[in-house]
Parts: sequence; structure tokens; C-alpha cells
Amino acid sequence: MLFRSDVIPAARGWYVNDAAYPAFGKCLIDQAVKFGGPNAEVGIVSSNPDSPNQIAWINSAMAYQKANYPGLKIDGTVYGKGDEALSFSGAESLLQAHPGIKVLLTPDSGAAPGAASAITKLGMIGKVLSVGQGDLASSRQYIKNGSEVSCMWDNAGLGKLLVYMAKAAANKTLPKNGTFTSDPAGSWVIKNGWVDYAQNPTVFNKENVGKFTDAGSPIG
Repeated sequence: MLFRSDVIPAARGWYVNDAAYPAFGKCLIDQAVKFGGPNAEVGIVSSNPDSPNQIAWINSAMAYQKANYPGLKIDGTVYGKGDEALSFSGAESLLQAHPGIKVLLTPDSGAAPGAASAITKLGMIGKVLSVGQGDLASSRQYIKNGSEVSCMWDNAGLGKLLVYMAKAAANKTLPKNGTFTSDPAGSWVIKNGWVDYAQNPTVFNKENVGKFTDAGSPIG
């Protein structure tokens, strides 16, 4: 049972993907356009050039962008290796090299707060926005100050799904293809051992972030 990063199907039983790739890519671009407009200059701060999830999320975002907002200009990509400090440095360099950038796409939990920190330090809140995958535990302060918007999901719910799927796998009742239903975890479609958790990521922004826990679960 795998999550976060997949391997070839022959080497694992099941894989739970954090978010459906097309839906996550759409969320990134829609939020970028909402802030910067359909002709904005955009930079990308990723983790590693060979990370399967990063490649898939960025490719999905670019496919949606080309089909729906061809006027967006991608100025460049830097890599922070999943580290907030390295992502800060990369984002700062990208913003200095391309002063017209309005949005930094940050599909990585280290890149999102790192880029937002650079935006904050450079005094660019309201002029540039980090749009990405920011865990609320590390990104909340930046979402609250307006330097970041996060396309994320309920990590507690994801954990619950993994636990109940693992239990069903141990009991030999988890299908490779079909529907898995568990009262606590809900109902999920499995295709060749693959499950997409977030079909439509939640957009966390400064207006709603106070209504969610650090895990991304609604409060109350």
C-alpha cells in the first residue's frame, strides 16, 4: 500500500494518490488566473525535476493552461528539493530575474511556504502570489498574510482512507478494480490498484483558513 509517490504497478498492490492530477492542475491555474489575470507571467518552484508527482502535477497544470489560458507566460522553473529554505532562495532568484512575475506555482509542501516567505520578505504581498500545495501546518501564516493560496486536501481523511484500505487488503477483501466502501472512509473507485483521494482540492485562502485544522479538516 503506497501513497505520495508511486512505483511501477507490478511492484505494489495499491496506490492512493493525494489528488487527481487534472483537478489539481486546474486548481493551480484557476487560482493563478484569478489573482494575476489570463495573461500573467508565472514562475514555477518545484521540488525535483525527476519527482513523478511533481512531473504529473505540473504537466496537468500546463495542459489545462494551454487549453484554457494560452496567454499565461511561464518564465521559468527552479527546484528547492522539497526544502523550504532552498525553495525560498529559488523563488527569490526567480522573482529578481523576472520582475514581471505575478504568480509562483508551487506544487510542493516545501516550495509553497518557501516561495510565500520570499514574497513576504521582498515586500511583494498583493503583487505576487504563491499558489500551490501548502500544508496548513507550515503555510498558515502565509495564507493569512495574503502571500499564499493553497490547493490542498484533508490529510486526516486521507490517512483514514489508507488505514481502512490497508485493513481490507490484510483481510483480502480489497479489490484491484471496482469500488471500495467503508462507513468511516466512504466509497472509492479503484482502477488497477489506483485511487485518487481528492477529486476537487480545497482552496485554502485568508478568508477561510481559520475554519480548518492544520491537517486540512473542517473545524467543528
